[in-house]
Amino acid sequence: MSIGLSTSLKAQDPVFSQFFASPVLLNPAFAGASQATRFGLNSRLQWPSLPGQYQTHALSYDQFFDNYNSGIGLSILVDDAGAGIFQTLQANVHYAYRLHIDREWSVRLGIDLGYIQSRLDWDRLVFQDQIDPVSGLAQVMGEENEPLQTGFGNIDLGAGLLLYNSQFYLGLSAKHLNAGDQTVFNNNLNSVGTLPMRLSMTTGMEIPLRLNGYLFKNAFISPNIAVIKQGDFYQFQAGGYLGLDFAFAGIAYRHTPTNPDAIILSAGLRQSNLRLGYSYDITVSSIAAPTGGAHEISLTYILPGSQPSKYNDCFAIFR
Repeated sequence: MSIGLSTSLKAQDPVFSQFFASPVLLNPAFAGASQATRFGLNSRLQWPSLPGQYQTHALSYDQFFDNYNSGIGLSILVDDAGAGIFQTLQANVHYAYRLHIDREWSVRLGIDLGYIQSRLDWDRLVFQDQIDPVSGLAQVMGEENEPLQTGFGNIDLGAGLLLYNSQFYLGLSAKHLNAGDQTVFNNNLNSVGTLPMRLSMTTGMEIPLRLNGYLFKNAFISPNIAVIKQGDFYQFQAGGYLGLDFAFAGIAYRHTPTNPDAIILSAGLRQSNLRLGYSYDITVSSIAAPTGGAHEISLTYILPGSQPSKYNDCFAIFR
């Protein structure tokens, strides 16, 4: 979003710390990766101790059709930045096609088509000339004129690839391939605010747990790495995940270009076809004020009878 004086506002897409609980939001090639009918709900509250915190909520569905080697998915994401000052609604359709390379390796090719609608609540913005230098209070009137357009909508295109076998996966994706216009107002006619492309890489392994040669059922360790770059910003997240038949837990570390960002603790329970997860981001960056971290809840539901009896892939962390 460009601001037409001499300033521009830069931001990034919201990304869930529990990216494994909302995989189609990160890469369309994950559509149908669970080989079942899967529903997901994700909710994130970031920096609740600061004014103008961020809230992000998402609903997703994906399903695999074995006869067509294809997975489809739908997702809706609502992002509220600055306690309602800037809001974004994004809806996407996802499609992935599976190809078997050999008896061990497979690849999924994914695309998504969506629509992004964003809105700026101009009346809640406070500019420098509205602040009284003595009292520090904001005055009612300022010299800034409200632009003719404070909301915008764009068609959004994305693509992804997922390479995997029974123990390893590597995913690559690109969002906002068409770089939609998001200019709110601009006095420079030669400058347009566009949505920068988001590039993502996720990779991980699934290591079955054994003790004295005994293989525990539905028990594994999964180290994972996620790297996300958008414009001049990138984040690196690395961690490990312990899955058991009825419970799971994980720890991860996230780093940004200039400083450490957060340590992420997560835990949850599995009961039949339902999985409930919670994570907390412990802020370790140089923000002076206490942020309150970030709280995240995920809920995953697999439709009974839709999953195969056996799996031969590394996607247990995503189920």
